[in-house]
Amino acid sequence: MSSKESEEKSKGSKKDPKTQPQRQKGGKDGGGSAEGSGASAKEAKEAKKKLKAERRAQKKLETGSVGSVPSKTSQTGPVGKTGQTGLTGKTVSGGVSCSESKKDIGGSYNIEQVKSTARAVHLLKEKSISHSEDGRQVPLFSHLHQYERRSDFTTSLSPNLIPPSVVRLAVLYSQGIICGSNARCIAMLGAFKKVIKEYTTPPQKILSRDLEVTLKPYISFLISSRPLSVSMGNAIKWLKLKITKIQPNTPENEAKQELCKDIDEYLQHRVSLADEVISASCCKIIKDHDVILVYAHSSIVVKSLIDAHNKGLKFRVIVVDSRPKLEGQQTLRRLVKEGIPCSYIFFNAVSYIMKEVSKVLLGAHSLLANGYVMSRIGTATISLVAKSYNVPVLVCCETYKFSERVQADAFVSNELGDPNDLVPINRRQGNLLSNWKDLPSLNLLNLTYDVTSPDLVAMVITEEGNLPCTSVPVILRLSQMNIT
Repeated sequence: MSSKESEEKSKGSKKDPKTQPQRQKGGKDGGGSAEGSGASAKEAKEAKKKLKAERRAQKKLETGSVGSVPSKTSQTGPVGKTGQTGLTGKTVSGGVSCSESKKDIGGSYNIEQVKSTARAVHLLKEKSISHSEDGRQVPLFSHLHQYERRSDFTTSLSPNLIPPSVVRLAVLYSQGIICGSNARCIAMLGAFKKVIKEYTTPPQKILSRDLEVTLKPYISFLISSRPLSVSMGNAIKWLKLKITKIQPNTPENEAKQELCKDIDEYLQHRVSLADEVISASCCKIIKDHDVILVYAHSSIVVKSLIDAHNKGLKFRVIVVDSRPKLEGQQTLRRLVKEGIPCSYIFFNAVSYIMKEVSKVLLGAHSLLANGYVMSRIGTATISLVAKSYNVPVLVCCETYKFSERVQADAFVSNELGDPNDLVPINRRQGNLLSNWKDLPSLNLLNLTYDVTSPDLVAMVITEEGNLPCTSVPVILRLSQMNIT
């Protein structure tokens, strides 16, 4: 065989598609085979796109059918391993859609079935509370937690998810039946103490880890009813620290008894005994024939005045009150019941009556790290008027209300009250604000707290002694050393 024939055979074998596979696209000898492979790749991509579009359409149809199926039929449908579909499937409690869960909250699922705390909090927000926003947002305070009127806290709530004691406490918070930093903190720790007594550690879990995870959704439920006070936040941090310090080999009953004992000691030392010490300090400051001005209602201020009166001191009290809560009436009733001479005025008459006052005695919601006093709104105005008349302002505050937060105004962090509380006005012409929601140019703002500059406060009376406002960081540092 000649060399020419062999070359022709080799060329023919290269061109034959049966004997030689097609060259890849972008090869050196790219001809028609490369063009054919490019067309096939484009067709494959288009086919994949069509399949994806069909799958998406099918998923949309399936999710739409699940949302439209009644609850009875959806409960018989397929569910996951834990008895409920994931959050991405938008169904909870046996196939009930999230849109229906706000209306039908009668699902019975156990908190142990929830895989993570984040999911538990998500389910609580969607299943446990039905609420409606009241009023419109004020642009300057739109970043704050907007007030929402809660109703149906207890309607068909599963006892396996939220204990009845926590649900009852949330209702009392939202309705304003329990108010005040001390009262709210005492009630919260009492509810948690009951939860700890009823708690049992699941198999293959440690109490020091599982109990903290169990309390997280309960705390979130309380926050949904009303934002936590500074005293409640500090108490929760302390309780979590106590839980984490429990040794793994400690028996369950012994650990629960120690936690309950620690809660009782915390309330005894940080609240009850602290109030006794503050009251004794106030009795030393109050003199005969003093005229003391108080604002709204503070449990420690009322206790101090009653104790001073029982010791034989003769003084007069001016109770300043303001709408909408009129908390000063509670202070007035208690002081009059003890036989203390009192006068009752409204907030707009403070500048008129201040010239008769010898001391201003106020309570506090919190004492911030920069020395500012956070208290019932109106406290800053009263302190400013007292400063202009050279009247000393004394603030009674327990050290467990001290906060590491820094705040110089009431805009960054505050709590919004119910705007409808401002509506009831007794006038002969009728209620002027009854149709305020129909007026687009009118917004009602009901702030709860304000902050008072340390320059306006003469002294802070605590269980650690009579201190200036600038001593807050020192007290916080010492308290951290005592805890650790």
